[in-house]
Amino acid sequence: MKLVRWGDAGAEQAGLVDDSGALRDLSGTVAD
Repeated sequence: MKLVRWGDAGAEQAGLVDDSGALRDLSGTVAD
């Protein structure tokens, strides 16, 4: 797994890329 920031510049959200390569949205779980 790899933690990532994704989205438009200035409005990025927290996420992770899992072992299968899928992007998982963590914006509802992790506070900025």
